[in-house]
Amino acid sequence: MAREFGAKSFNPETVSFISSGSQPSGLPWKMLNRKLPRNILLEASDNPSTIEELSIELGIAVPYMEEEVERLVDATLLKKTGDRYVTDFFIMGKDTQLAIYKSQRQSSPERSKLLDAIASDSLPQLRDLDIVRNDMSDNDLKWWAVLHLTDDCIQQSGSYTSIYQPAKRANGEEWGIIGYEQANLPETCIMNHNGYGWGADMLWCYAPSDYGLWDRDEGISYEDTVFLADIIRNGRNLSSFSTSEQRQWKTLENRFAHADGDGNIIPDVLVIYFDNHEKIREIWRSHPLYAKVRENVDVTFGKTIEILRKNANPVLHDRLLYCASMQMLDCRMMTLHDEVDSGRLVPPEDPAHSKIGMFLVLARD
Repeated sequence: MAREFGAKSFNPETVSFISSGSQPSGLPWKMLNRKLPRNILLEASDNPSTIEELSIELGIAVPYMEEEVERLVDATLLKKTGDRYVTDFFIMGKDTQLAIYKSQRQSSPERSKLLDAIASDSLPQLRDLDIVRNDMSDNDLKWWAVLHLTDDCIQQSGSYTSIYQPAKRANGEEWGIIGYEQANLPETCIMNHNGYGWGADMLWCYAPSDYGLWDRDEGISYEDTVFLADIIRNGRNLSSFSTSEQRQWKTLENRFAHADGDGNIIPDVLVIYFDNHEKIREIWRSHPLYAKVRENVDVTFGKTIEILRKNANPVLHDRLLYCASMQMLDCRMMTLHDEVDSGRLVPPEDPAHSKIGMFLVLARD
């Protein structure tokens, strides 16, 4: 049976998904990598459907549909309401995405100027905390400061829900997911914030979709993150490396750190101890403009929530804050566009080797 896509369904080829949080069982991706579950979720998105309706719409016999639906319910991707099933996460149509984009974009110029002023004023204090241990320019340092300050303002909002530790799902796992219909927005707002490691020591990297920074070599294993942290925390020299450590160093050399002529290790990424991380936040939050930028963010956050509420099935209203928190992260990319377009930030000349936005967070011994 050929499927005709109507007003309440999406073409699977034009929908993408993103998720965050801990995913030890492989969910949600082990369900989404198959066509039938994906089609069921698209059909039931904001469209509560019975097994029979799904069977007819998708051309799948009822017994097979029952099995797939049961698996999706167990995976917490479908929710049963009476004798009907509805997709239990946001799949945003292009109209919803455009409405959110316009709302966030309207407040972005003012927000970006405020963020830039706070970040610029804080640069000398950031350097005093010894987070820069190489020849990084103020421009490159401010790239990180603007992005991290944006995150801080979003996370300080009373509406923010952690995207890294979402609320527990019915199956006990902690992850969230959102689907997006292809929208072709006026600008690309995608930015990853990838973390490598576990627990005390983590290497983080902002990966903007523009300026040649999306495909940088940033991946690092847990073991190499621990080794890099040990090198920097203890001020180790090349001469102190064992034979196995010398081999391991080759995976880090000129990627995240380099050695000078005397064998001293110079980190090429920012180095931020936990206590200094808190001091940085205090520096920003004590700035006279911080309250004003927070107000801008809070108002923008509220408008984002209301757009989502207006365009979502009531079943999803308990997921509003997670979804809105994910959407607010688009403000990062809008800010970068504002900064570069205004000349307040300059893109790197060699983006493939740039360490802009990379930082190692460490615990002290």
